[in-house]
Formats: sequence, structure tokens, C-alpha cells
Amino acid sequence: MRMPSLPWKALPYPLVALDLDTTGFLPRRDRVTEIAVIRLAPDEPPRWLESAVSPDGGRLSGAPGFVNLIPALRPLLEGAVVVSHNAALDACFLSAELERVGGRWGGPHLCTLELAHQLCPDRLSYSLTALSRELGSGLEPGLLGDGNTLQRAWEHAALLAGLLRLSEQDHKLTDIVRSLVRLPHYPTSWPPVVGSLMRPQPRPHDDARAARQVNEG
Repeated sequence: MRMPSLPWKALPYPLVALDLDTTGFLPRRDRVTEIAVIRLAPDEPPRWLESAVSPDGGRLSGAPGFVNLIPALRPLLEGAVVVSHNAALDACFLSAELERVGGRWGGPHLCTLELAHQLCPDRLSYSLTALSRELGSGLEPGLLGDGNTLQRAWEHAALLAGLLRLSEQDHKLTDIVRSLVRLPHYPTSWPPVVGSLMRPQPRPHDDARAARQVNEG
């Protein structure tokens, strides 16, 4: 399996395809329970992380708390534009988790949902599933597990590539993309975490095989 071919001339980079599972839809109340990020840049192999996240810091579940993942997440997220479907909500959850441990997320983000509305008007559905099916994610069903966060992060990147292919002849494409990159009003602040107390803990599926295929292309 290869990562999608992205038209980097039309994109800011590096990019980080992000997917989160959460306990609800309110970042100030609900918590992140799974996270997957895939960092993409031209002429560089993709780097990724996938892990369960324990709201209680691992006391009950054994999974790492968000703070334990920061040493691994920071080099993937730092300096990148986050890409996801409903990216504003994901950015709010990232910031809420960082604020709980003394930091704050202030990175730019690009929403594939907003981009789809801009480039593909009058669609019946703008869900990630519907758009990926229509545009073709190129991902073998179930290859990375059944609907897990790593698969969806991959689909965010593949959807971005598919949307841009539809409009690659539009001379305004770069301007459209850059107009949709949302810039926060404050910089990212990372908490003073030294070392990682716990290793990332992927969901119990065939992650080793999936990881090799994602990273080796």
C-alpha cells in the first residue's frame, strides 16, 4: 500500500493527517480515547503514531494518558498543518487535552469537509465514508483494521488527494486551499514533559503489518 500522491505545489507542508476517537462532541467535557497521526511531506517517508488514550492517565485501563504521548506526538505535529474531516473540532480536542496538562494547541488546520463543499458543490453527502467511496481512497477495506483511527487518518490524506485531483486544472486551486487553512490566534504551547512514562498503545488489531505497509509504502 502506498500513501496518496499529493500535489504539493497546491499545498502547505508538512501535513499531518489526524483522526481522533472521543467520548463525545464537547472538548471541554469529553476526552480523547484514541489518536492517530500520519506526518506527510514531499520527498520524505511518512511517519505515524497510533495509540489508545486513557482519560485517567492509565491508572485503570493501562493505556497511556495524553500527557504520556506528548514526547512522541510533538515531533509529528510541530510545524505541520493538521488535515482532517471536521478539523476545527479535532483542533479543539487537541487544545483541550493539552490545556489539561499545562499546554495549548495553536497549529493551523485544513478541513477536508470544508474543501469538499468548496470543490464539490451539490453532493448528497459530505461524510468521510461517502466521499472516500466516490473518490476512491485506494485503501483495501479492513487493511488497517475495522474503522480504526489509523485507517481514518489515512483516508483523510487520501480524500485530500482525491479532492485536489478533481480540480487540478483550476488555476485558483492553490488560492482556494490556502484560503481554507485556518490559523489560530495564539501559538502552540507544549507542557514541560520530560520523557514518556508509557509507550503508545495501538488498538489490538494487526498493527504490525499495517504499520510496515504505511511506513514502507
